[in-house]
Amino acid sequence: VAVRELAPATLIMGRLGLAALTLAVVVPIVVGGRETVAELRANAGWLIVVALVNTAIPFWLLSWGETRIDSGLASIIQAAVPLFVALISFGFFREVRLTGGRLAGTGIGFLGVALLVSAQPQGKVLGALAVVGMALGYATGGLLMGRHLSGVRPLVIALASTGISTLVILPLGIAQAPHHVPGWKTIGSVVALGVPGTALAYL
Repeated sequence: VAVRELAPATLIMGRLGLAALTLAVVVPIVVGGRETVAELRANAGWLIVVALVNTAIPFWLLSWGETRIDSGLASIIQAAVPLFVALISFGFFREVRLTGGRLAGTGIGFLGVALLVSAQPQGKVLGALAVVGMALGYATGGLLMGRHLSGVRPLVIALASTGISTLVILPLGIAQAPHHVPGWKTIGSVVALGVPGTALAYL
């Protein structure tokens, strides 16, 4: 609904901004203000990397992809995340082993994703590939968190990811914002994506 009236960057700015504001209120209460600031400072480098790979880029790819394909297909393609986790783990993260039945299952899963993407009309293939890119980003981000941010509380990672991603997308989101106030369905969709769909989902 929201991508009918908002550019992907503006949608993501609203979604992540609302999520970041919600988490900025909740996380210090749950974790503690000093502890939150200390963990953010101590892990700033990898938090920035994870915010870009696991949030900012995938969210934009998903929103852009859904300007070309419907959300039902996008949600099915998103299920490729575990497949990419398995593939990337096999190649780069030796902590996870992929052999036998798991390897065969991963291969079948990738075949399914390839069939879904290739079955799209020519104008929709790029949209489907964007959602595949989103799944790749989620998988990579999750593995990077497991390796480099395992000592950081998940809520602090969520706060950093949404906050940093909001700042990254802010200039483009403002530049592409419509010159009129969006309709209530669009605003409601952004709120639904930002608060329950992102902030509460991370919680």
